[in-house]
Amino acid sequence: MKKNLEIIGFENKATKSEPPKVYTRFKTSEGWMSCFDETVAKQVKAYQGGVCCVEMTEKDGTNFKGEPMVYKNIIKCYGKEIELVEEAENFTKALDKFEDEKPEVVKIGRDMGKDYEIPKPKNGTATMYTSYAKDIFCEVTKQMAARDMNTEEEDAGRIMSTAIELVKQAREAFE
Repeated sequence: MKKNLEIIGFENKATKSEPPKVYTRFKTSEGWMSCFDETVAKQVKAYQGGVCCVEMTEKDGTNFKGEPMVYKNIIKCYGKEIELVEEAENFTKALDKFEDEKPEVVKIGRDMGKDYEIPKPKNGTATMYTSYAKDIFCEVTKQMAARDMNTEEEDAGRIMSTAIELVKQAREAFE
């Protein structure tokens, strides 16, 4: 999971196994965390006394006394503190703001022998196309993160615009 952490301090350590494995323990705003990747540890050390964004994992285990505990490991450094967004949930909420159009409720019945006409919904496929564009956006940003490509706020808008254009092209191709 991606988190912004204050890096309070660190210490270089080695495992007790043979041969010993060198690692770094970081004292953070959320307690002690280990980092077994030398390159990542070096990047995080640069933020001592500040805040940086890291990818971390948590694993249940036991300590040397056999008591249960959670091991927290830093596996990636994204650099300076960033505003974190819960990918799907918050993005969907943001899209919902733009979908203010509510469908009209039409009761089907007879009035003096005449059938009511059921109007076609205005832009009834908008939700489906919005979902497609969101899926493309999420996958592109996930792939960029996997390649250590930082995305700025302007990039997110550009990526979303491109995703919308791709959906429009696909829709036109099949009409």
